[in-house]
Parts: sequence; structure tokens; C-alpha cells
Amino acid sequence: MGSWGCSHLTDKKCDLLKKECSPGEKGCVLYGKAKFANSAENEVYEKRVKAKDSEK
Repeated sequence: MGSWGCSHLTDKKCDLLKKECSPGEKGCVLYGKAKFANSAENEVYEKRVKAKDSEK
């Protein structure tokens, strides 16, 4: 498992969304691209993986 630092994060606030950071939410650079330890945040990711698999 890895971690990273977001260039859009300033004092726990997202500069893109202009509110408190919630990794993976709609509008986040990780939206649908990363799998999180919290399974509730993985719904979009799982849908994206299934869509890619069905294209093959």
C-alpha cells in the first residue's frame, strides 16, 4: 500500500474544490482512479474497473 502528497492540498483544504479534502470525491484528481482503504469510497473506482473490463 502506498501514500502520496496532493499538490492541491493546503492546510487540509482542497484548492480545486474550495473545501475540506475528501480524497476520491467527485472533482478530486483521484476520482475513479484510486482504490482506498475505506470501502465506501471505492464505489466509483469499482464501476470504472468494470467498465474497462467490459470494453475488452
